[in-house]
Amino acid sequence: MNSKYFNFEPQTKLIFGTNSLNSLKTELKPFGNTLLIVAQKKIEEMGYLKRVTDQLTDGHFKLYFWSSIHDNPVVSDVDDAVESLKSIKFDAIIALGGGSTIDVAKALSVTACTGGLAWDYVYSSAKRTVSQTIPVIAIPTTSGTGSHMTKYSVLTNPQQGIKSTIVTEKIFPKVAIVDPTLMVSLPQYMTAVTGFDALSHAVESYVCINANRMTDMICEKAIQTIAKALPQVINNLNDLILREDMAWADTLAGIGIAYSGSTLPHAMGQPISGRYPKIRHGETLAAIYPSIVGFSYPGNVEKFDRIVRWIAEGIKMEIENIDAELASKVFSEFLKRIGLSIRLSDFGLEEKNIHDFIDPTLKCGDVYTNPVVATEQDIIELFKLSL
Repeated sequence: MNSKYFNFEPQTKLIFGTNSLNSLKTELKPFGNTLLIVAQKKIEEMGYLKRVTDQLTDGHFKLYFWSSIHDNPVVSDVDDAVESLKSIKFDAIIALGGGSTIDVAKALSVTACTGGLAWDYVYSSAKRTVSQTIPVIAIPTTSGTGSHMTKYSVLTNPQQGIKSTIVTEKIFPKVAIVDPTLMVSLPQYMTAVTGFDALSHAVESYVCINANRMTDMICEKAIQTIAKALPQVINNLNDLILREDMAWADTLAGIGIAYSGSTLPHAMGQPISGRYPKIRHGETLAAIYPSIVGFSYPGNVEKFDRIVRWIAEGIKMEIENIDAELASKVFSEFLKRIGLSIRLSDFGLEEKNIHDFIDPTLKCGDVYTNPVVATEQDIIELFKLSL
């Protein structure tokens, strides 16, 4: 049992469940009437933007829109928005979309209020500190990043080929509205990619050295739920019960990384999509996870044994005598079952590319919260095993 001292003070009001989006107008009352809605064009095409604006057309609200957002968000997505909208003082920002959209909205809430460029605030730069923010109402349309429940905004700087994160409790969304009906349009592959991202958050928060009794309880439920629901939902995309299960697990996993933290897989995965932004975050995790699980297993055998059993049960895989090798195999089989049996070489990466990832990996704090702290040579070998 994890008995360390901890503090748990949730910062985000959660509205959860089918058709919970209908509560948006009520939830906006404390914030004012000049609103910026951040949403990609594809969200408008799916009809989800209309479901939001239909609640806000009584003349009480002044609505402005920003849709220039990359799937792997870059700093210009934020900086261009601030420059274009600098004459307007917003009372709140509505983020409607996946984790990329929510991360852009959270970064906007900083720079539009405090000034400067988005990259000034990431932990690897730390040129400025966050003093105040614009309230964010997060409405996720995927079950993957957990960004609607976190204090993180992950951005890529294409000029530097680096991905980094704004980390501050001030960017926790004030409200998160999680409505599974907004997720049924997500295609099979993206359901798998985002779903595995959620699983990785739950697993890493569970084995992180900063885990506590509260995050353990939360992450255990998230892992068990995803292990069962994700292999089913990718073949039943319109099943609202399974979508709700995934949305709930993603929400729990987001709380997990907010109050415990991610570990080595995220430290190694971020530099890949930072330098190669067309590779999705969930894809990088899928490629490197089996090797890292085997490496990390000795650092917390008790927890990894539980994780492996839950995942094996989810895909009805019979196992016994769990060890590091079997743990890696179970994750590989799970990824195969959800259509994510991929390697870094599938994206054209070769051994010569590994050098580009080592320094940013070692500079990431997630390396040092892993159950087994990796050396530079360990990281090189893990990247090689993932090719």
